[in-house]
Amino acid sequence: RLGFDWPLAVLVFFTYAVIDAMYAWYTLVVTARRPFASANVSFLMHFLLAFGVLTYTSNPLYIIPLACGSWVGTFLVVKTGVGISTPPLAGPAMEE
Repeated sequence: RLGFDWPLAVLVFFTYAVIDAMYAWYTLVVTARRPFASANVSFLMHFLLAFGVLTYTSNPLYIIPLACGSWVGTFLVVKTGVGISTPPLAGPAMEE
């Protein structure tokens, strides 16, 4: 029988909400060509991702809070626009 720990499930949920917010931040720092910030965000993301992998490999039920946290993290970043700047469109179609 697989044990399910609710406090751990909540931690997994919030960890993956943060990871998805970090993905948005990572995209911004990479496109801004900021190598030190990009490397730091990548390091933190993979460290947190490893925590999730180790958790759900011990019990597949933890995939549920993991996926829900991921959904919430992405939704909140896109909805609020926190950390997102939209660069102006450029190119032949946009020039007047």
